[in-house]
Amino acid sequence: MGLSGGFIMAFRSKVAALAAFVVMALVAASGYHSAWAQDADVHPSASTQERPKPAAHASNARASVPNARGEPAGYYVEFRAIDGFIYGHTVIAYGRLNARGQPIEEHYAGFEPDRGSIGAAFGHVMPVSGSIKTSRESVNFAIVDSYRRRLSPQQYRSLLGAVAAAKKHTYVWNAVLHNCNDFMADMAHAVGLKAPPNVVIPYAYIGVMRSLNGG
Repeated sequence: MGLSGGFIMAFRSKVAALAAFVVMALVAASGYHSAWAQDADVHPSASTQERPKPAAHASNARASVPNARGEPAGYYVEFRAIDGFIYGHTVIAYGRLNARGQPIEEHYAGFEPDRGSIGAAFGHVMPVSGSIKTSRESVNFAIVDSYRRRLSPQQYRSLLGAVAAAKKHTYVWNAVLHNCNDFMADMAHAVGLKAPPNVVIPYAYIGVMRSLNGG
């Protein structure tokens, strides 16, 4: 084989490898399945509520029982690792508790790249735009791990303020430099909790957070 023929084959090999990488990234990103739709501080729609959820995390539909001062029985935040993408995704659920300490409402928030699967794919090789979104589709992913903490009214107001402030900003999303775990850390710090670094993969992130905060 001549020199020119060897060069052509080497060039084709590099192109094929690059194409395979892009295809694999796009296929992996398709597992994200996010609706990428803003829906701040609202209950899941009727169609979403009808879909089955893991029993351990199902909401209690009964009304909250206020305390003697007329305040809600309590509040909570739950840090979740959900199944999706090639290494998982982290989101928070938060809301009110009834007198037995069970959630009676769930709001959701998570940090995701913009432009859906395309943004997620390119975000593995370069920074892309991202934002804090409430994705109803994320509700239906299997929950791999979760860490729930009961919040005082002051902590809950701090959490709501942190979520609202985060939604007003435009962020850069990158799988390594700034990802969904950074949002988890910000929300944990808002309620006085410790958080692991963002390089911990989502599937393991909640377990590390739990150990840092005493179970």
